[in-house]
Amino acid sequence: EITEIATREGIPREEIPYLAIAFVQSFPYVSDSISSGYDEYPRYPIETFFERKGDCEDTAILTAVLLKQLGYGSALIILQNHCAVGVLGEEDIQGAYYLVNGKRYYYLETTDVGWEVGEVPDSLQGSDAIVLPLP
Repeated sequence: EITEIATREGIPREEIPYLAIAFVQSFPYVSDSISSGYDEYPRYPIETFFERKGDCEDTAILTAVLLKQLGYGSALIILQNHCAVGVLGEEDIQGAYYLVNGKRYYYLETTDVGWEVGEVPDSLQGSDAIVLPLP
């Protein structure tokens, strides 16, 4: 549906990922302890999609899968006590990225609206991460 909406509205292909990103960023942040009663409860992407809420790993997993389904490279970026998305991009993109096998995965925060690709929260600047590209 995202692709169909973009086509209908005349949105160029390179802008389509931003529709998916804005969609998921609009979900309210809800901690696992409140939503599930467990300290950690990573949801399947379909659960987060239908519940329209989640914590960092829930929205990161959904965003990464949506981007992959739309034909864009993505990864999960796992930091200490946080999870984000890596958006595969070229050198012309500004911002923070992780280099994996010669490919740049730009940081994307999914827990609130307005975060741009490559923009990292101050509290996470310089943090070590495990980057897991989606196959």
